[in-house]
Amino acid sequence: MTQRIFVDSNVLASRTIRDWLFLLHIDDHHVHAATLASRADKLLTSNDRDFPESDDLPYEIYTPDELLVLIDDSAPYHVRSVTREQIDYWQKRRDEGDAVKQLDEALRDADCPAFAERVRAHVIALAGAASAPSRSL
Repeated sequence: MTQRIFVDSNVLASRTIRDWLFLLHIDDHHVHAATLASRADKLLTSNDRDFPESDDLPYEIYTPDELLVLIDDSAPYHVRSVTREQIDYWQKRRDEGDAVKQLDEALRDADCPAFAERVRAHVIALAGAASAPSRSL
C-alpha cells in the first residue's frame, strides 16, 4: 500500500531560519489543514509538540528521528548502504581538508539522537566487515 507523507516546511529549513520565519505558537492549524488536504497518511514535523496526541487524527505524526528509525527498522540494508556512501563522501571531504563531523555526531546535532545510534551501529558493523578477512567460496 502506498502511503503519503506531508513534510512540514519546518523540517526543510535550518533551525536558525525556522526561528525567524515560523514564530507560530498557535497549534499549527495551517500544517494540520495542509496534511488533511493532501490526504497524507503521515505528517513529518520537527514541531510535534504543537499537535495533540490523539487517535482521532486521520494521520500519524512523526519527527524526523522517529521516521528515520522506522526506515531503519524496515530496511536496514538500505540504511547501511547509504551509511557506507556517506562515509565515503565525508571521507573525501576530510581528505580535501574540510572539517567535518562524524555521521552520528551530525545526526545528534540535527535532533536525531535515536537514528544517530542506529547509524553508529551501522558504522561499527561496516568497520568490522572492512577489517574481516575475505573468504573465497
